[in-house]
Amino acid sequence: LARNPAWWEIWLSRGVLHANWARMTSHRGQDPAERFRAAIEDYGQAIRLAPENDETWMRRANARLNWAVHVQNRGEDPEAIYQEALADLGEALQRNPKRAESWERRAIVAQNRGVVLAGRGQDPGESYAAALADYARALEINPERIDTWTYRAMAHELWAKWKQRQGQDPRAEFVAAGADLAEALRRNPDRPETW
Repeated sequence: LARNPAWWEIWLSRGVLHANWARMTSHRGQDPAERFRAAIEDYGQAIRLAPENDETWMRRANARLNWAVHVQNRGEDPEAIYQEALADLGEALQRNPKRAESWERRAIVAQNRGVVLAGRGQDPGESYAAALADYARALEINPERIDTWTYRAMAHELWAKWKQRQGQDPRAEFVAAGADLAEALRRNPDRPETW
């Protein structure tokens, strides 16, 4: 960076390093906030230098997503971080609507927001519906990605459980979750996590 601060790929790579370091710090039970901020700052510099690159927007959103999950797990409010992640993913998808991973990440953010809303006693239906729509779009682009099938099954299950607690009929969501897991197993029966 000292020799060529305008080389956006280096900023992107350093952002990846900081994001990985943040996740490792979090797994060790330490506060990763400083590392997540550094990753987001590096991705931001890469975006300023090459704003058309959708991958950088997606990676910054992923760093925000991981940070929000950490904040959520500590019992704090992750809403602002989730909103920033959604904005980044909107930018990524505007630049490249054919990247299945960006659709999947946006679905995960919406799904996690649904969990937060449900935990507050608020209706998570809009967030879960958004997550399911984005998972469907990701699967249209790449139906071979087993994780997307299982993530979508989790979104259906979460929504079904919320509906059940509200006295609503959860059967359609449970059936859809089962269908997604069956499809994941059909595509890769040797994957133990799906079982």
